[in-house]
Amino acid sequence: MASLQRRAFRDLQGKAFAAVVHRHVSSQYDALDSSGSLKTGGRWNPQGEYGVLYTALNEETAVAELERLAERQGLTSDDLAPRDLVSIEVSLSKILDLTDNRIMQQIGIRENEIVGNDPALCLEISRLAHRAGFEAILAPSATKKGSILVVFPDRLRPTSRLEAIRTKKIL
Repeated sequence: MASLQRRAFRDLQGKAFAAVVHRHVSSQYDALDSSGSLKTGGRWNPQGEYGVLYTALNEETAVAELERLAERQGLTSDDLAPRDLVSIEVSLSKILDLTDNRIMQQIGIRENEIVGNDPALCLEISRLAHRAGFEAILAPSATKKGSILVVFPDRLRPTSRLEAIRTKKIL
C-alpha cells in the first residue's frame, strides 16, 4: 500500500471546480440524494459515516461506472433498472484534485493505487479529505475510462452549487 502522507492534507489548498457532471441513479431517488451511499458505503465513502454523490466528468464514464457496479455485484446493468442518467451543474470552491500529479506526489500516492480493486486507500483518502473540509474529490475512475467527481454534500460551502439540469432514462 502507498505511503500516504496524512499530515499533507492539512497543507493542501484545494482548488475551485465548475463543470457539468453526470450521475447514474435509480429512478426512485432524487438526483442529489446521497442517502444510498451513506447506507451502503462505496469506494470513496465509508458505510454509515457520510454520504457522497458519485459523479463522472462525462456520460461514458458514468455508464462505465454503472457497468462496473453491476459486475462487482454479480449482476448485469439491466438488473439495476430502472436507471436515469442525470446531468448536474456543479460549482465548488475546494476540491482535492487527484488527477494532478503534484498533489498525488504531495500526499504520497500513485494513480494505480487508487484505481485497483482494493478501496482501502480510497476510503482513507476520503476520510482525510472530508475531515480537512474538501467539498469533493476529483479522481481517475476505477474503470480507467475518464475521471470521477465524488461530492461531499455535508461539506458544501454557502457559495457552492449543485443543480440537476437534465435527466434521461438509460435503463
